[in-house]
Amino acid sequence: MRLLILDDDKRFGTLLSEHVSASGLVADVVTSVADFRAQADPSVYDLYVIDLNLPDGDGIEVVRDCRRLSQNIPILIITARSTVSQRVTGLDAGADDYLIKPFHAAEFQARVRALLRRPPTCVAPKLHLGQISVETGSGAVYFNGQRAILRPAEQKLLTLLMRRLGVIISKDAIYNQIYGMETCATPNAVEQVVSRLRKALAVSTAGVDVKTVRGIGYHLEEVRVREFHE
Repeated sequence: MRLLILDDDKRFGTLLSEHVSASGLVADVVTSVADFRAQADPSVYDLYVIDLNLPDGDGIEVVRDCRRLSQNIPILIITARSTVSQRVTGLDAGADDYLIKPFHAAEFQARVRALLRRPPTCVAPKLHLGQISVETGSGAVYFNGQRAILRPAEQKLLTLLMRRLGVIISKDAIYNQIYGMETCATPNAVEQVVSRLRKALAVSTAGVDVKTVRGIGYHLEEVRVREFHE
């Protein structure tokens, strides 16, 4: 199982990831709301761990956004905000649990295990663009109504871009989503995955292409089929 940890303190977030790795889990760490929104994906992650005091936003709004997007993934808030009213606000925003800093590693691990034991509450939705659909629960991809066979990296990239329609996703965010903490990927790994996905989309004639915004990142765009060759 995989966690996404949002904490503005990179060292603390890394420490938390080490704690959960001792239980056989994998965790990715982001330090800003922008990076979290670019990377968060219930088809990839099983639990979000969210701090509230962040450099570019409030963690409470991040939790609310997740619920507004019908993301039913478990959410654990970790924060120094300790009053009863603050805890109530966090839970009412949609968090499943609330842990006050400082806390012991064993308690953090226990709360993570408890949240991961909870059964899913609903069927994950499908994403659609052009003649492409993606089942966010299983990750299955369909072109023109037919099951498409993609490599895991291309499947992760397509799902990420489908979940962020209209948003330009940075190369770093894509790298973290696909490879996480792995270090074996080459420096141009993202470009290679994008290239392979573009070829698969062109062959599929599903009317969707990956567009590059130079110096910023990538996004999906619905296009006429002949535009692939223009």
